[in-house]
Amino acid sequence: MGENFFFVFFRAPGGDSSGIYQWLAGRTGRGVRIGRVVLILSLIGLRELIFNAVSPSLKNGIAAGIGLFIALIGLQQAGVILKDPGTAVKLNPHFASPDLVVFFVGMLTTAVLHARRVRGSILWGIIVATALACLLKVALPQMPAGVSAARDVSESMLSTRFEFAKAFVALPLSLGSNIFENGCRSCAYAADAAVRTVTSFVESAAGVEAGGRTGLTGLVVAVLFLLALFFSPLIAMIGTYPPITAPALTIVGAMMMQNVATIEWKDYTESIPASLIIIGIPLSYSIADGLALGFISYAIIKACSRRHREIGWLTYLLAIVLVLYFVFVRSRMG
Repeated sequence: MGENFFFVFFRAPGGDSSGIYQWLAGRTGRGVRIGRVVLILSLIGLRELIFNAVSPSLKNGIAAGIGLFIALIGLQQAGVILKDPGTAVKLNPHFASPDLVVFFVGMLTTAVLHARRVRGSILWGIIVATALACLLKVALPQMPAGVSAARDVSESMLSTRFEFAKAFVALPLSLGSNIFENGCRSCAYAADAAVRTVTSFVESAAGVEAGGRTGLTGLVVAVLFLLALFFSPLIAMIGTYPPITAPALTIVGAMMMQNVATIEWKDYTESIPASLIIIGIPLSYSIADGLALGFISYAIIKACSRRHREIGWLTYLLAIVLVLYFVFVRSRMG
């Protein structure tokens, strides 16, 4: 999931499509190797042992932590949350910025429709935010000079980054045989291996709640992704302007936060490690680091509370490995 965020937020928006395809071509070989390793771990049962070693409270803490992380990324990408040297983050006070207007209209539209059980609420929110962005892009330059030249407007992402699509549809660029060959093999290897992972569960939360509970959902999504290649100009227009897509991240993150209700809060040996995961993932800006904080503290708290028999040897082994990683590997990485 860390690589997903890296690709979506740091590689894709800033480069052209050909650069993305070339980058993908160089990564598919690594995907094949990872898929093979994960498949082997699944076949020998090690991944299932690790999964079962994580208590339900920690699993729900992971889901909530990732949800909070996704929501934070959405708010940052939209410009609602800004970096601050004194407090690390702060709220953007410029609510007259068209970026914030587009984001809040999209988010509130999605939230209201979702609360009213309207199917496709996230998609409708994106459509409304896109329409508003297009309207503001046309209308703001026609406003009086004092408005169009205002700092909130002239320095906004709407003015500097958002561009209308030059066409509605277009033939997709050739991805090259390397991507299709290696990419297909990597899906083949990783699909079965990833069935029982926590991230598969949390990433499917929105789809499951919307009614997609069978494998047919994945097939439909795959077909739609292929069709989307022919609408690349329109998708690029929407995807390169974060205030349009950020509401979806915020809402999905909020949906995933409901998992905190099932944490055993009265059992401190469960709730404190789960809380460290929830807090650690967004504050460290790393899912792996947040998980490590929770796993290490979980083993220590259980052992020191004389409840060491409630967890298996694998949990303690994972905690020891993670401690050694932080001490001897991570500390040298700066």
